[in-house]
Amino acid sequence: MISEALKEMVRITVRFNYDYYIKRMAREPISVDEMRKLADINDFWFFLTLKVIESNNYELAKDLVRIFESLETAFLKIGMLIGSGMFFALAQLLSDKFEITMSPAEKINKEDFIESFKRTMRELGMSESQINELVRMVE
Repeated sequence: MISEALKEMVRITVRFNYDYYIKRMAREPISVDEMRKLADINDFWFFLTLKVIESNNYELAKDLVRIFESLETAFLKIGMLIGSGMFFALAQLLSDKFEITMSPAEKINKEDFIESFKRTMRELGMSESQINELVRMVE
């Protein structure tokens, strides 16, 4: 069960990231204080994910996968691709670690990733030896 504090953190995450995105799109200045808040909000999710992995907390991992999927979808709907990608990656990490089923459209398997990654790196001009080195790191 998702705690009220986590639900509030989801609301804050969406609201603050959205406000930041609107300011960026309008080319409004962003203060150091706003940047710190954005970093703290987003870093919270990274550190919570690490803690869940370290503590092997399957129940919280399931809740976080659902939260991350909802955050990914919310950010994607408004065009925040970086935020969407960040939450997709966190959901994928927990899903793979704890073997949690994600939404079918969200799930990516390692084999498909490796093939796509190799293609992307070739298209970006990376050498085959460098690509192979990076692939060995994730296999």
